[in-house]
This record gives sequence, structure tokens and C-alpha cells, in this order.
Amino acid sequence: MRSFLKNREANPQVAYNDSVSAILYGNNPRVQPMKRKDLDRISYNRIWKIYTERFSDASAFKMVLVGNVSMEKLRPLLCKYIATLPSKWERSVAKDSYPQVRNVNETHIFMKKMNTPSTLVNIFYTFNEPFNVRTDVALDVLKRVLTIAYTDSVREEKGGTYGVRVQSRLDNTSKPRGLLKISFRTDPKKYEMLIPIIYKQIENIAKKGPLKESLSKVKAYLIKAYDQSIQTNDYWDYVIYNRLRHNIDFFTDYKKIVNNITLQDIQLIAKDILKSDRRIEITMISE
Repeated sequence: MRSFLKNREANPQVAYNDSVSAILYGNNPRVQPMKRKDLDRISYNRIWKIYTERFSDASAFKMVLVGNVSMEKLRPLLCKYIATLPSKWERSVAKDSYPQVRNVNETHIFMKKMNTPSTLVNIFYTFNEPFNVRTDVALDVLKRVLTIAYTDSVREEKGGTYGVRVQSRLDNTSKPRGLLKISFRTDPKKYEMLIPIIYKQIENIAKKGPLKESLSKVKAYLIKAYDQSIQTNDYWDYVIYNRLRHNIDFFTDYKKIVNNITLQDIQLIAKDILKSDRRIEITMISE
């Protein structure tokens, strides 16, 4: 473990990831990376105590098993290994102790020695949107039309990067609920040329909405992907989890919701993202 952490600390990519966590969450101890010195503070007795506390009462556990299983074969195993777990029927309340992304509008640029010169950019937008299926779908569509826009403007026209990755998340337990992340790697000499284009694309969608052909392409893809996803265990695990955890149904009428998403829906959510004024850019440039 110590040798692993030693090698980890020498990796520029790891140093960047650690900086991202520190900047996003304000050096909160709950998201700080493990260092070699931290190993000396680990207590086996404390670990065992936490484990026994958490598993001493299974009355509030919810277990989801998804797959092609025989109930006749599964039931005896559930009775033997799950039903026999101790249950005290004591009500416990989870603490909201996980840190949230800071409410700021900032740009952080720092230099780091690298074997291969490059610039690594991550941009985080956080914002509030209603937690429902339609908003989740609209955010997913925005992510994908942005990806198309970046492919055309950054990769094809400028040849600035192999690709711009756009990720999104709508989480009812986060404050605020929405997250949009834009990341890419490029030549240090091209950073100043590309970064205005990155911001301009989301601004264009907020002002004019996405291109009609991009929206049509994304909706067709989502419908096709849905037909494939419903054949997988992961999809049903996701659906069941959200129904149990958040009382949200991501299965019923999904295709109808996708087909009813409009250009204005995507424009509105892009506007909300920019209006939130919660943006953190973290850029590492090789020395």
C-alpha cells in the first residue's frame, strides 16, 4: 500500500485530480486523497467498530437482485444468508455530511512538469433543476448536443483535441442537484484558442437553442439506446434503485418523454446553467 501511494503521488495526472477535488470542495477532509502518512492513523479496531455498527441492524436494508435467476434456487439462499441478518428495528437517519461543490465562479490555472507537454482542462457547472424524469432527459440531451457541437468546432474545424467529453448528472441528494462537466486535453499552445470556443458553444445554445438536426440525431440515438438498454441488468438495477430511493419512475413513458423534448427545453436548461453563475474551471498546463 505504501509503495502504491508513493507511485501515486509522483503521477502528474493524480496531482491534477487531487487539485480538482481540493478546489471543488474547498479542501474538505471528506474528499482529500489518502497519503502515505495517513496509513499510520488507520485503526483496525475503529474499522471493525464501524462495520459492526452498520451491520448490526439490517431492518432498514433494501437489497436489489437483478438477473436471470431461478426463484426456486434463490429463495433458500436469501433465507439462509439475508433473512438471518440481525434486525433491531431501530430507526437511523443518514447525515447530510458529504461536501457540496463550492458556490463560486472561478478559473484556476497552474503549471506542472510533464513528460509529454499537454494541457488538461475541466469545467464544472452546478445548478438547480427539478428532480424528475423530463429534466433528467433534457440534461442528457443537452450533454449530447454539446458533444456534437464540440466535435464540429473543436476537433474537426480547429484540430485542437481528439475530443471534448461532456458529462452530466442530476442527483436529488446534491445541493444544487445539477452538474455539467466539460473536459478535454490539448496542446498547451492551443489552449487560448480553444477555451473561448468551449464557452461559446453553451452560450449559443442558451441564446438560440441547439441545432434542429443535432436534436433529432440525439433523440433517435436515445430511443435506439433505450431499446438495447432494457435488455441489460444494469438498466433495471438503475430503474429499481431510483424507484426505491427517490420514488421516480425512469421506465414508464421514457420514449414519449424523449420524443416530446423540444429545442426550447434544451435552450431553457442551458440558460439556467449559465444563470446559476456557478462555474469552476481547473486547468493544468505543462511547464
